[in-house]
Formats: sequence, structure tokens, C-alpha cells
Amino acid sequence: MKKILFSALALFSVALTSFAQEAITIKGPNGLLSAVYHKPVNFIEGQKCPMVILMHGFRSSKEDANLRQIATSLEQQGVATLLFDFSAHGQTAAIPENKGFKFKDLTLKKELKDAAAIIDYAKKLPFVKGIGIVGHSLGGVVGLFSAADYGKGTIKALMLMAPAASLREDALRGNMLGKTFDPNDPPRSIEFSETESLGRDFIEEIQKTNILKTAASYKGDCLILFGKNDQIIPYSYGEYLEQVMPNAKYEQLKGLDHNFGSEDIDKHNKAMEQIVNFMVKKLK
Repeated sequence: MKKILFSALALFSVALTSFAQEAITIKGPNGLLSAVYHKPVNFIEGQKCPMVILMHGFRSSKEDANLRQIATSLEQQGVATLLFDFSAHGQTAAIPENKGFKFKDLTLKKELKDAAAIIDYAKKLPFVKGIGIVGHSLGGVVGLFSAADYGKGTIKALMLMAPAASLREDALRGNMLGKTFDPNDPPRSIEFSETESLGRDFIEEIQKTNILKTAASYKGDCLILFGKNDQIIPYSYGEYLEQVMPNAKYEQLKGLDHNFGSEDIDKHNKAMEQIVNFMVKKLK
């Protein structure tokens, strides 16, 4: 069954290359951001439509297969989409003007400033009427904070895929994605690969960040999904978020992991469909 899932995702990735897409760069506070937006299928010039901004997780990119699958489905149902790479991720990291910004320079506040630049860009697009956010893992936390900052007047709907809401408690315990350290004296950096490391600034900042308190300030509609097989973020944080957010609904999905992968491709596809249906319902 795993081979079937991997084959299906591979075919899906190949199919995506046939879609026309407009690659753009957006000026952010940390440099230029690589992005791409799509108008809906059969879009009529002069009309307006909602747009969903999709935010990838830590060490991922806008090429994330789940986000691409969601984006393609949204476009087929009359919703525009905008995907982008955060600073030091994906194609943003390869832009020559950005060479001075390293992965270890990342902090939550810097990613929030990236997100703000993207949201402000989307707000100015003449065909956009109403914005939603889909965020996965760390991108879910960034999406949550962005929605709280802009309010439901700008961010009409929020969808969180396994948001990394446990980050603060993890950092206070001295554990970051399986890497352990002294929480009272964090190291200068935590290495994940030859080019990817988290700096002390990220750890110390997140130790002081009350994610649940910020979540409580967003009054718009929110859907929170966790896979029951998530080994990265405890799915109990979905329950915590639902308790503090006035208009949030949490659901635990059997057979799915942190990346919404499963040996049963039907379960994966149903989760992606649920996300798309939520956004279409709330934005259209």
C-alpha cells in the first residue's frame, strides 16, 4: 500500500508541472521571497475571487506535495492561491540577493514578517476579495499568529494542519525536534543538516512566546486537523487550541501522521478534501 501512495504522489507531482503558474518575487524584511500565485481555473478577468495563502513548515518549501494538492483543488473551485518559500527555505534561499541571510538566523518573528509581506501583497492584488490561510506545522503557528495580528476582517478563515503549538513547552524542556539541550543555556545552534540549523535566538524567543494566548485572540473561523499517528507534535494541542479559540473546530484523523501521510491513500485524500471544502465554504 505504501508503494501505491508514493506512486500516486509522484504522478500528482508530475501532473502539476503542466499547470501554468506565475513565479514572482516579493520584497520581505529579510530579503526577496520566492512565491507563485494561481488564479482559479476558468477565471474571468475583471471579476474578484477569494485567495488562500499556503504556509509550509520548518525545512519544507512551497513545493510541499500536500500544499500543492490543496492549491490545485482550490483553484478548480474558484479560489486563487499563493504559495511561497519562507526566508532560508526552498527557492528563496537560492536568490543571490539573499545570501547574507542564513538558516540559523531564523526566528518566529522573522517568519511572521515574511508572512506579513506576503499577506500585504495579496491584499493589493486587484482580483482578490477575501483571504484565507492554510498552514502546516511551524507554518501553522505562523499562520495562526498572522491571523491574530490581522484579525478576521482580513483573514476570513484559518486552517491549521498539525500546528506546532507545543514549541514553547518543547523549548522549555530542552527538546527541539528530537535534539536535546540545556533549556537554561541553549547552544549557539542546533544542527539538523550541513546547511540547516536553529540558532539560539529562535530557542530563546520561542521560550517566551505564549502560543495559546495568541490563539485566543483570533475570532475568525478555524479548522484544526491532527493525524492520530503524529509523532512530532502531540495531537492534544489541537484540543488545547479548540478550547481557547472562540470559533475553532478540532478533529483528530485516524491513520495519518504529522505530514498527513498514510498507507491508505483514501484517508490522505479525504483529509485534503476536507481542508479544501472548509476553505471554499468559508470564503465563497
